[in-house]
Amino acid sequence: MKTSSALLSPAINMWKAWVGFNASHSIGLLFIGLINFYLALRYFGHLQADPFFFISTLLTIGFYVWLAKTYWFTIPLMGVSIALLCFVVSYVLTLVNH
Repeated sequence: MKTSSALLSPAINMWKAWVGFNASHSIGLLFIGLINFYLALRYFGHLQADPFFFISTLLTIGFYVWLAKTYWFTIPLMGVSIALLCFVVSYVLTLVNH
């Protein structure tokens, strides 16, 4: 992978593309988790009042589940599936307790 180049540019080898891909997806998942945690702690009332944020988060994590099922291997699929399940449960509990 370190010696082959991607079709995008000779400066990008498969190793750099692979590391960059994994880093970008990892930081995306971490950002979703951290921003949701922060908003739930600081602005839970706003989250209860408007379902847009919950639904957009569920759709985003659902997309990550699809990516993991289609292109990745079992461990990332299990991780993002558990995260999706936790967000679905939290959304349902929020609706029930609202």
